[in-house]
Formats: sequence, structure tokens, C-alpha cells
Amino acid sequence: MEYLILIFTIHFIIGLILENIPSKPIAYFFNAILILIVFVFMLGIRYTADWDMYYLFFKQQNEKTDFIFYTLSKLFAKYHYNYNDLYSFHIVMIVIIYYILITRFSRHFFYIFLAYITLDYVHFTNQIRYYLGFPILMIGFYYLFYKKKYIFSILLIILSILCHSALSILLIFIPIYFIPKKKYFTYILRISLFVFVIVYYIFNTGLGKVLQHFGAYLEKDNVSSFVGGLFNALPYIFYLLFLILISRKLLKKYDRADNPTFEFVFKITFFSFIFLPGALILQIVGHRYLFPFAIFWIIYFLYLIQPLPNKEKFKYFFMFFLLNVLCGFTIYILPDVLNIDNLFMKELKHTMKSINYLRGYFY
Repeated sequence: MEYLILIFTIHFIIGLILENIPSKPIAYFFNAILILIVFVFMLGIRYTADWDMYYLFFKQQNEKTDFIFYTLSKLFAKYHYNYNDLYSFHIVMIVIIYYILITRFSRHFFYIFLAYITLDYVHFTNQIRYYLGFPILMIGFYYLFYKKKYIFSILLIILSILCHSALSILLIFIPIYFIPKKKYFTYILRISLFVFVIVYYIFNTGLGKVLQHFGAYLEKDNVSSFVGGLFNALPYIFYLLFLILISRKLLKKYDRADNPTFEFVFKITFFSFIFLPGALILQIVGHRYLFPFAIFWIIYFLYLIQPLPNKEKFKYFFMFFLLNVLCGFTIYILPDVLNIDNLFMKELKHTMKSINYLRGYFY
């Protein structure tokens, strides 16, 4: 718990510095430091929950996996590189693409990515196909809706789906984007209930077993009880409530209707919450279609508080600090308090212990 508080205290302090000293060199300095730290804690990984599966895909050059991973596996094997090299390549590319994505909206990469990676480290380091494709898809949406570069955006969207076909579900954002902002929350609520019904139907009819990437996830053993699903969804619920409450307050004071960037960030932030009811049934829905959007939740928070005076900004930064500590607590600590299986902490420890050059420093 002390490490969690330390990380978010540093996050809080750096956030205040970057917000109150609008200097690009300072922002770039902190960004470079964070990227270096991320690489230290990721490039040496030699275990994740799906490591053996990916290794087998690489070794067999399995055509049934996604096209990009299959093609990279063939290329790396051809030039006598091993799976460790392919994994490290994914991590480098993922971080670079996330940097490109985040800096389309904010220079505060350090503040945005540190909170995100602290809360989602286990999935981020494990699901390398998905996390390679996800930021590419988001950049594709950015160029589609904001820059209006349609051909380039379509190419990026196709590339993302070739990284992981499950990303194709997020294409439903395209028609949803055109819902007027005033009606957006109402429609998101209706669509979320529809998604819940669909997920429930797929599970109960066994249809998920014939869907690529989802068959194993839709076995009965992977379906949560309502209480279990609610427990797993606590971080998403806390974030949603926080963002809704401060949105209702701050958007009345500072109308951002004339800002197309803000509109894009607003809509993609709250779009993700259509998957919240489905996550109460299947954890994988939350892992795939909710938490990756935390990047935009944090960006949206920064956009919301941007017009505020410094004293008020400090208050909201501190509230956001408490929110992140609370979410980290529910993910990593609360299972031990409740004496239930602490899966995320176990995976976190196993993953970090697999980094040979860190042994003796942190455990």
C-alpha cells in the first residue's frame, strides 16, 4: 500500500508542476523519465499470464492468431530472434504509439500514463496484441472525427483490427459519435443495457464458443456472480461516478461546446461505460473494453479542470489523487483485506519477479 501511495503522491506533485509551469521542455523531461522507467519495468519481463500461449504461437507460427502477430512471428524467426525479442519489440512499439496518442491531446504524458500504467500494469504487460491495436484504433478515430482524414483513419482502423480482431467491437463508436452531446448520456445508458442483454444472451446460449477470441472466456468458470462482478467493477464505477459528478458541476460553469477536441474526448470517455453492465457478468469485458479507455478518462479530467483557477485546480488534483489511490486499493489490496484470492497482486509479483535485473532491488 505504501508503494501505491508513493506512486500517486509523485503523480500528484508532477501533475501540479506541469499544470502550473506550462513549459514544454519540463514536460518533455518528465515524459522521457517516465518512458525510461516504464522500459526498465517492462522490457525484461519473462513471465505473464499468457506468456506460454504467446510463446507457442510464436514457436508454431500459428496462422489462427491475429495477422500482425503471426507476421511478426515469422519475421523475427526468419532473422533468428526469439520470443523474448518479439515481446520486447511489442512493449517498445506499444509505449511509442501510446505516446503518439496521448500527445495528440496533452503534453502531460507523464501524468496521464503513470496513473494508467499503475492501475493496469497486469493487463498492459500481458495482452500485447490488444494493447498494440487499441491505441492505433484510437488514433484512427482521432483522424476520422477530428482531423477528417478519412483514408488514413480507415487504414489505421484496419491495422488495429489486424492486431486483435476483438477490437472490431469498438467500431460501434462510429455511429454513436454522432449522437448530440445533450442526449449522449441518455443514449449511452440505453446502449449499455442493450450490451448487458447481449452479453447475457451470448453466455446463456453458448454462442460465445463459436466467436473468435471469446470461447474460453465465456465458460461458466469465467462468469462472475453479481457480487463478484460488482467487486471487480469497483474501479470503473468509482471513475464513472467521479467524472459524472465533476462534469455536472464544471460544465455548467465552463461550456466547452465550441471545442471539437473536447467533444471528441468527452464522447469517447463516456462511450466506454456502455460496457460497464456487461463487465458485471464477464471480467474480460471490463479488462478489454473499459480499463484501456482510462487513458481518455484522465485526459478528460485534465480538460475539465483546464479553465479553473489554480486554487480550485489543486482541489481537483487532490480529489483525483484520492480516486486513484482508492482504485489501486480495490485492485491490489482489498482482496487480501476480504480474504479472497488476490489474482492481480499474484500476477503483478510473478511478472515483476521475472525481470532478472531487478531481483534483489524490490523483492
